[in-house]
Amino acid sequence: MRLEKHLKEMINLNNVAEELLEKIKKDCKPFLKQMNIDKPLWRGSKDIVRNDYEKIKPRKDRRPRNTDPDLQVILDNVFNKKFGWKPRSSGVFCGGDKREAETYGNVYSVWPIGNFKFIWSERVSDLFVNFETEIACDCFILHIFWNDKNLTKTKECISKVEENVPKLYTDKNLAKAINSWNEVMIGCKEYYLVNEEVTRLMGEIK
Repeated sequence: MRLEKHLKEMINLNNVAEELLEKIKKDCKPFLKQMNIDKPLWRGSKDIVRNDYEKIKPRKDRRPRNTDPDLQVILDNVFNKKFGWKPRSSGVFCGGDKREAETYGNVYSVWPIGNFKFIWSERVSDLFVNFETEIACDCFILHIFWNDKNLTKTKECISKVEENVPKLYTDKNLAKAINSWNEVMIGCKEYYLVNEEVTRLMGEIK
């Protein structure tokens, strides 16, 4: 009986994967065209997707888990000036490294629906982790924002953010972004969030 139940579950999952793959081919054409690689984008989340996949609408008021809220506003304004949108408050955070995604919780693949935008950096694997060395040039901006009221130092660090972020980030070459295993920020109206097993089965069906 256990074997029969397991086989039924596998058949059902295969059917789900086949149906979802057809939906993705239809709904995610812009993403698939730029993706051009057999590796998905992964996202880690503490939330549990109760179905095999869900269609999600990203939040437009995302609160940072680690980054200081004032710093997020500054970063969003800098990104918006160059790329025309605010990824830190409205983006979907993901990347090509499944092991890194696992550190944030349950692992799912991400499939943007319709037109989408993305931003990534070859040198910045994670903006929070690499912030002081790559963006703020070791001026310890996080310490300054949280503990220091020295306005002169704060202005100096903001200037470094405004100078370095546009140099380090790009919205080109999605396949390279996925292969880099660095953080990718996706902007879209909706996306499919797919559990790990169904993602694997979709890859086998291809």
